[in-house]
Order: sequence, then structure tokens, then C-alpha cells
Amino acid sequence: MHMPLYISLLFCFVIICCSNIPFFYNQAASINIKNQCSETISACATCGICGGQVNCYALAPINGFQVIDVGPNWPGGVIWGYPGGSANPTDGNNAKPQADLAEFTIGASGEDYYDISNVNAYNLPLLINPTTIAPPGQRQGLECGSPICSIGNIDSFCQSPNYLTGPVGYGCYNVDGPGPVATPGTEQFANACPDAYSYSNDNANHVYACPTGSNYEVVFSASINIKNQCSETISACATCGICGGQVNCYALAPNNGFQVIDVGPNWPGGVIWGYPGGSANPTDGNNAKPQADLAEFTIGASGEDYYDISNVNAYNLPLLINPTTIAPPGQRQGLECGSPICSIGNIDSFCQSPNYLTGPVGYGCYNVDGPGPVATPGTEQFANACPDAYSYSNDNANHVYACPTGSNYEVVFCP
Repeated sequence: MHMPLYISLLFCFVIICCSNIPFFYNQAASINIKNQCSETISACATCGICGGQVNCYALAPINGFQVIDVGPNWPGGVIWGYPGGSANPTDGNNAKPQADLAEFTIGASGEDYYDISNVNAYNLPLLINPTTIAPPGQRQGLECGSPICSIGNIDSFCQSPNYLTGPVGYGCYNVDGPGPVATPGTEQFANACPDAYSYSNDNANHVYACPTGSNYEVVFSASINIKNQCSETISACATCGICGGQVNCYALAPNNGFQVIDVGPNWPGGVIWGYPGGSANPTDGNNAKPQADLAEFTIGASGEDYYDISNVNAYNLPLLINPTTIAPPGQRQGLECGSPICSIGNIDSFCQSPNYLTGPVGYGCYNVDGPGPVATPGTEQFANACPDAYSYSNDNANHVYACPTGSNYEVVFCP
């Protein structure tokens, strides 16, 4: 175990670390291990002061969970998962070297350290995200950052000298991972998951830290990292076609404030948008949506994710969609796993008749003819400014991007 430590399982389980007494940091912490897979999985946990004891739990599909108490001091904590519901510690021990690991060192002189490790193997996509940050922590680079690893189709990824493990873990062995230096074999893992350890001495930019008393979630699922690179606070909102109309909004601090959202293996009709200010109020968010440019996703459509930027309603903030990890056999080539961007600049001078400024809440420019079926001089204003984006409802030429399901994304305001 290098420094701090972590978890694994395909598209699926969430681990939320939370304080028993939320208003006092430095209290005994717990970790909620949650399965969002469509199949039953087993999750196991052990630690450096556990005397070798391994506890395993069968987690039902779609939000099955188990809460474990890790106390204020949990050095050498490791959590991993594998398919099936045996919950047998013997099976768990056999699966551990076939799995990517969520590794924690909780309570080391006032700091928690954490990382994702593919040193032994990989079997499931994984994200670690601090949900509440104890003072004086802040999200900045490796400080309270959110490492992610999502490889996608493991069969096509796992190439010689690495090889598939088979039962119990159903992973891909990193043959040279335990060694002290990078090799072509470890580079396969490093290229697929740059946030994670790929060999034992791979210490560059892989150890994350947050003040003790912070809370965490570990997400085994596809995710989207919504980032604010604007110089002012913004609110970002998200909803989807199977969200039952629920809208979640988040206040994002200026200059790299972010919120990671779990979108699971299936997120049809997903929409993300932003507006100035930090209200993070769903009512404001709903009011701002028709005044904003939209990042639109369909995650998990017959093995493909589709995404685009839409100015059909309006434009208000510069916006980028970027695949951060690409599932095999995807590659960046044109509309395949591309990174559409729309950045207009001074909205006041841009927004000319027949289009007009919206004012609050979104502070955008309405695309008056955008909902219509054909291009007009008004929609051409948007098309010329943002050729990567939809400018009217039937504007299908070269605006829909696709990546294999299992890829992960970032949506960046003011890229």
C-alpha cells in the first residue's frame, strides 16, 4: 500500500463517508458502501489495524448498501468489490488482487489521504469525491480533489502482457504493477486512468488529501464533473429524462469550483446548464434553463453515449464538453469522443435583433427562431459564433458527438 488507499466495481457502487455528528468535524466517521450496479455485488473492507479481519457484504442491485464504522482513525483502509453475492471473506480475499482498490488513510496528523490503485488490477469504474470538506480545506488540485478511473470494456482493454483474471474478481491483472518502474504494461493502465496508481512507485500526482473530518463518496458508475472556471460564482443544474422532473443545482466557486454527479450506466435526456450567482435554487435553475445554453447527454444508448451543446433556446455562459476518460474502443477523431465548445464573448454586443437579452435569472441571449425547424438570420448569429453547437431544433449536421458507454466527462463553464 503506497500512501492512502481506495476501491472498485464496474459502473456501480457508491461509498459515502460521513461524520456521525455533522456539525463537529473530527468525529468517528462511517462509510456507506452502495451498489448502483444492475447486478448483486459483494463488497469487502479491511484496514491496517483490523488484525487481518475482512468483512464482506452482499449488496442488492440498484442502491443496495452497507454502512461501516471506520472511527476517527482508519489507517490502511481498503475497500473493493466483485460480482456476485457470496459475501464470503475467502472469496473476498481471492478477489482483492483482481480488483482496483479504494485506499484510505483516515486521521493521519489531521489529514485524510486517499488514492485509487490499479497496481494489482482493474475490475470496475471508480470515482472518489469529497462531499463536505473540513476547514481549512478547499478544492484545489490534489487538495480535496476527485480522482476517477473508468476503463469501459475490460475485454478489449486488457492486452498483453496484462490478462483477464476470470472468477472471482473478473478483472484485468496489471502484471508489472507491483514492480518499481513503469513498463509498457503499466502504461496501459496509466493512459486509461491517469488519476490512479499504475505501479507501486508511481507517486506523481496520485495521492489526494483532505483535512480529517471531511466526508467522501466513492462512486462506481459513470460520472460527469461540472467545473466552473469563470471568475465569478455560478450555479450549475442538472436533470434527466428518468429523473422524474427533479432538478439538482449546485453553487460552484470561481476558478475551478466543481461538483461531480453520478449518472449511472443509463442517463437518457440528461441536461446540464448554468447561470450567474450562487443561489443553487432549483426554482431559479428552472427559470434560468430557457435562458441558457445546454450540455445535453444520452448515456448508455446501446453501448454509446451521445452528447451535444445546444443554443436552440439561448446562450448565456461559455461551455465545453470534454471526455476525460474514453472507454475502449473509443478514440478522439472528429465527432467521435470530440470536445464541442461554445464561447461567444461579450454577450451584449453579440445579441442583435431578432434575438434579445433575457435579463435575470440566466442573463442570456434568447435565440428567437431556435425552436423552429429551419435556419433563419437569427439562428445564423448563433451558428456563426458557435459552429460546434445546435443553433435550431433540426440542426443535425455535425453537432452530435459520441463515445463508448463507460467513458467519463467534464462540463466546463468558461473553459
